[in-house]
Amino acid sequence: MIAFPSTGSIKYMGRPPGARNADFTAQRAVLVAKLAKRLMATGGARASMRELAATADVSVATLQHYFRDRAGAMIAVLEDVHTGGAEHLAAVASGPTGTLRASLRWFLDYLSDGLVDYGLDHLHEFGIVAGVDDAAIGPAYLEHVLEPTLRALEARLERHQAAGQLRPCDLRVAAIQIVAPLLVAVLHQRALGGAAVRPMALDAFVDAHLDALVRAYATAPPRRR
Repeated sequence: MIAFPSTGSIKYMGRPPGARNADFTAQRAVLVAKLAKRLMATGGARASMRELAATADVSVATLQHYFRDRAGAMIAVLEDVHTGGAEHLAAVASGPTGTLRASLRWFLDYLSDGLVDYGLDHLHEFGIVAGVDDAAIGPAYLEHVLEPTLRALEARLERHQAAGQLRPCDLRVAAIQIVAPLLVAVLHQRALGGAAVRPMALDAFVDAHLDALVRAYATAPPRRR
């Protein structure tokens, strides 16, 4: 607040409507963490503004102050996930590689563990369900979740290409062909109930997927003379 002297006393000018508290960023971060738990839970993508406010233990007006609207709250969570995942993206992009098979094995296991054991599948489920046909949330999911994963993998594949281990190809297409089948398989088994409809061993799927990728993308070993 701004102070003005006035006839032996101090008058304080309050914040104008819409002005932010000094601790706005800190309070917003607390709310984002609370919202994330609800949005990643069952039905989170369909949660109303009132339900999100109840989850965060604040009023709807307070949520509107920090995020403007429901889409803004959801996008804030996606942005926070992107920031928090920087270390993992860096590991994909610039971590040790070895052979193409070993590198793809590591990536598929890393992604599979994240999806199955650390709730990354809930993040993708939320982003896809909330983002379909939504002009704001859909692009935000791509910008902060899916595309960073693809770009990190493209950077890894580019290193293999430079080393002569990966055939000339469109790296973006290759990254999608690597990520998409595993993501669909996990969503099929978990979010969509495929484990009851048509069970599939994910470990065996990853093994088969890896073999297919190596056949498709690995350069032929030099012939012996």
